[in-house]
Amino acid sequence: MQSVHQATRKPTPASSPYAGQTITKLPNWSGLTAWDIWFNNLSIGVFLVAAAGALVAPAHFAPLTKYAYPLALLLLVVDLALLVGDLGDPARFHHMLRVFKPSSPMSFGTWTLSAYGLLLGIASVVAVLKWPLLAGVQAFLASAGLWGLIEVLGAAAAVLAILPAMGGILYKGVLFSVTSQAGWKDARWLGGYVTNSAVLLGCSVMVLLALVFGQSAAVAALRVAMLALLVLDAILLLLLYRGVAPAYRARYDDNQRMFFWIIVLAGGLIAPFLLLLQGTLLIAVPPLLILPAALVVRYALVLLPRPPSGK
Repeated sequence: MQSVHQATRKPTPASSPYAGQTITKLPNWSGLTAWDIWFNNLSIGVFLVAAAGALVAPAHFAPLTKYAYPLALLLLVVDLALLVGDLGDPARFHHMLRVFKPSSPMSFGTWTLSAYGLLLGIASVVAVLKWPLLAGVQAFLASAGLWGLIEVLGAAAAVLAILPAMGGILYKGVLFSVTSQAGWKDARWLGGYVTNSAVLLGCSVMVLLALVFGQSAAVAALRVAMLALLVLDAILLLLLYRGVAPAYRARYDDNQRMFFWIIVLAGGLIAPFLLLLQGTLLIAVPPLLILPAALVVRYALVLLPRPPSGK
C-alpha cells in the first residue's frame, strides 16, 4: 500500500480559504486494499484459533492443525500478493524491508508479517507431512530418527508465530487511524474491531474445517466462542461507527447505508447469533454469513475518505 504519510496536516496562511481545514492527499487505495485486509485477517485468524486450540484442547484441535496451518499460509500468500500489487510500484516491495522502525505502523506490520510468514511456513511444511497421503514420507523420516525432531520444530514454530501473528492483525487498524484522512482519523476503535473480527473469521473457517473432518467436540467449543465474539464484535462495531459516523453519512447515500446495515448488522451479526443459539444443527450457516459481512465492513472503511460517486 502506498505510504499513509502522504496524508499529513499542512499549515495554511490565515488568509487562505483553506485556513482551519485539514489538507490531505487522497491515497490510491481501493477495493484491493479491502481484500488485502480481509485475507490478512482470515489467515491470522485461522492460524491463531488453530494454534490456541491445539495448546488448550489438543485432543480436539491438534488433528485440525494439519489442514489449518497450510490453509492459513495459502491465505497469507494471497494477502501478500494483494499487498504488493497495492503498492503502486510492486517492484519496490523489498524496500519496505530495508528499514526496521517499530514506531511506524507500516514498518512494524511489514516485519511482523515477515516473521509470521516464515514461522507459519515451517509449521505448515511439518503439518503437510502429517497428511495421510504422505504417510510413507513420515514413516521414512521416523525410521531415520528424524520425525521426532521435525515434530518439535513444527510445534515450536507454531508457538513462536503467535506473537508476530498478533502484531500482524493489530497494525492494520493503527495504520488507518493515525492518518489525517476523513473518517479514518476518527476510527479509534478500528484496531480493536479488526482484531476481534479476525478471530471471529478464524473461528468461522475452523468450524467449517471441523465439520469436514468430523471434529464435533471442536465444533461445540467454537460455537461457544463465536457467540461471545459476535457480542463483542457488535459492541466494537458500534463504538467504531460512533467515531466515523459523520464521514460515513457524508460518503454513502441512504440506499448504500441500508445495504450496509442489512448485510453487516442483520446478516453478519444478528442472524449468525440466533442460529448459533439453536445449537449445532445449522452450524455451517453462520460462517457463510459472517465471512462476506466482514468484507463489506472493510470495503466501507477503505473507501470512506473518497468522495461519493458522481462528485
